[in-house]
Amino acid sequence: MDVVEFPFQHPAAKEANRLFRTLEVFSEDDYLKLPRRDRYVWDISWFEAEVMNGGVDQYLFNSAGDHARGCLEALQAIGAKQSYSLLKQACDLFPQGQPSPNREERIKQLDQIRKLPGDKHVDDMISGQIEIDLYQRLLDYYHNADPKGT
Repeated sequence: MDVVEFPFQHPAAKEANRLFRTLEVFSEDDYLKLPRRDRYVWDISWFEAEVMNGGVDQYLFNSAGDHARGCLEALQAIGAKQSYSLLKQACDLFPQGQPSPNREERIKQLDQIRKLPGDKHVDDMISGQIEIDLYQRLLDYYHNADPKGT
């Protein structure tokens, strides 16, 4: 029997989680004030947590999905091609390929997507998975990025 590994089990997850916990984000303004590398830690950490807990559908339904566009940017920047593809497939289901950054509007959009034939969740309409080494990729980017970069 193969042992399944998950990103949160990767050795880099502990350091990434420590970095995430240092970020003081209590509002959208706080988020917007973060340097780019810190926003990437925020976005990718929430993406991984939501997807591993309840799938991409849950990520988009919850407030973490407010930053789907930023998360796509972050995933592309760190070279997480599988995760990028997974989220991009989900975003492509939305009008103009972009889920609303407003949660209430995005929930309405999700309701319309789910009414497509079969009444499926987003995860039933996409394929792929996130990288096992997602956090290692994030840390590699983080340690090489400009700490004040915007």
